[in-house]
Amino acid sequence: MSATQPPNDIKDIVEIVQGIVTSAAIVIAGFWTYIVFVKRRQRYPRMKVQHEVEHWPVSADERLLRVVERISNIGEVLVPLESVTVRVQQVRPWRDDALGTVVAARERLGEGVAELDWPVLGEHKNKWRTGDQEIEPTETDEVLYDLVVDKAVESISVYTYVKNAYKKRDPIRPWRSREIGWNTTTVHQLDQ
Repeated sequence: MSATQPPNDIKDIVEIVQGIVTSAAIVIAGFWTYIVFVKRRQRYPRMKVQHEVEHWPVSADERLLRVVERISNIGEVLVPLESVTVRVQQVRPWRDDALGTVVAARERLGEGVAELDWPVLGEHKNKWRTGDQEIEPTETDEVLYDLVVDKAVESISVYTYVKNAYKKRDPIRPWRSREIGWNTTTVHQLDQ
């Protein structure tokens, strides 16, 4: 009888382990289903950044620019905002003091430079503490930036960068760290 007893013990142990593994798999699948389909959360965020620029005179020589940075969460992940940077640069009229001559700029672009160093009229960085600013899936938030510029400025370039809090620097695994985010650049005519 002792020769037939060990297989039953092994069979009982295998059945117990199988029951535990099956139960754990059901719990994990239920949690995953809740996160993905009920809370509609996935791992990485997706954002869309747009600009709206308005301007109006505030004196005989100056105008006020209002840049509205519209940040839309087009993904299924709650997105914490860590920082948003906006930069307004002068495109027209051409400034030889900042860009050099048109011929020199053409040569730099021909040498592989992708973008000219347009004169910066203003730059602002909004920073938030963790949890202070978030955008739910399918929602949109706006960040405003006001700037007074000379009326002689005819056209501007507006650049916005939204830092991806999910891809920040990892001090434990620096080889996996990447500071990336979403950006957009638009050009606006002011001389109308």
